[in-house]
Amino acid sequence: MKNIFVIITLLLINLFLSQKLDRIELKSSDAIIIGSEINIKLEPLKNNKKGKVRVTFQDKNNYFIRRISAEDYNKISQNILNIKEPIYILGKDSIRTTCIDGQFTTITTFQNNFKKEYHLECISEKDKNDEAKKDFWNAAKLLLESAKMKIENLY
Repeated sequence: MKNIFVIITLLLINLFLSQKLDRIELKSSDAIIIGSEINIKLEPLKNNKKGKVRVTFQDKNNYFIRRISAEDYNKISQNILNIKEPIYILGKDSIRTTCIDGQFTTITTFQNNFKKEYHLECISEKDKNDEAKKDFWNAAKLLLESAKMKIENLY
């Protein structure tokens, strides 16, 4: 009985640890505006007792590195893991969303040498209430906040 408890405990710990993302990247750009690309990369620091995560931000004019807590990183990771579909591209209803030329935003995750990308073309304020896009919108918002930016920078 004790062995079964130990095995179940180890499996649960492994499941919990496997949900952690090794690295997260956000890239956003507008094809019409030269130099509009934004790059944000979050990477947990190795050999770090406090569990800090390095945030690297780069755009045309700025480059900086800051740190966020493991708790903030886990919140961002969980929002990304909640995204249901990996790709959201403009469809026939794009005219109704009043998006003529918006940003193309990609969130890339790396977990156990596996890369997964999520895309959203023409992100807008309306996406936070859209059932299909709200998880992507929330994840992008948290990623931008980790770099001391606002989601409105992508509109």
